[in-house]
Amino acid sequence: MMAMGFGWALLWSSPAGMVLAAILAVFLDAKARHEERLLCQHFPDYPQYRRRVPRYLPRPPA
Repeated sequence: MMAMGFGWALLWSSPAGMVLAAILAVFLDAKARHEERLLCQHFPDYPQYRRRVPRYLPRPPA
């Protein structure tokens, strides 16, 4: 959703769209962090998983 928001703002050359995409990105990041805190409380192995797996973009294969 973040990439889509920025993509649409760039496609339409819209400064207002870019601002809205940035606000969306901040909101979605805060939401993901909150959900990760809840997952850490509920699943004891989640912190270990979180260290291995990136939050947004996958790592290139080794």
